[in-house]
Amino acid sequence: MACNAEALLEQGRHQTVCDRLTRMPEGVRQADAWLCYWAGRASMQRAPETAVKILDNCHRRFAAAADAAVQLACGAAVVLTLWHARLGWSEITPWVDRLEPLMAEATTCSSRAVELLGTSALHAAL
Repeated sequence: MACNAEALLEQGRHQTVCDRLTRMPEGVRQADAWLCYWAGRASMQRAPETAVKILDNCHRRFAAAADAAVQLACGAAVVLTLWHARLGWSEITPWVDRLEPLMAEATTCSSRAVELLGTSALHAAL
């Protein structure tokens, strides 16, 4: 799903990603960090409030599991959603403190696109 989701989102096919995810059983979606991430990413443009909630929840869940790559991806997507949707500086600022240490920790990202998303979000936040 990850490679497919990334390519679909790059093509602007957010609804396709949402449709595919909703066809999966809830338990499967909730158990997989990256499916949670893709659900949030697919909602960024059409439902930014929902995207922030999904991604923040995903970030918190996987902070407990110490998965730096997923945390970075989710945090970066939150920053970019806030940046594009409403320029919520007061909401963006706390994410800088979360993202900076993760950039050093997350030595392996799922893809170059996710790594670029993290870097660009941190630059936007700063």
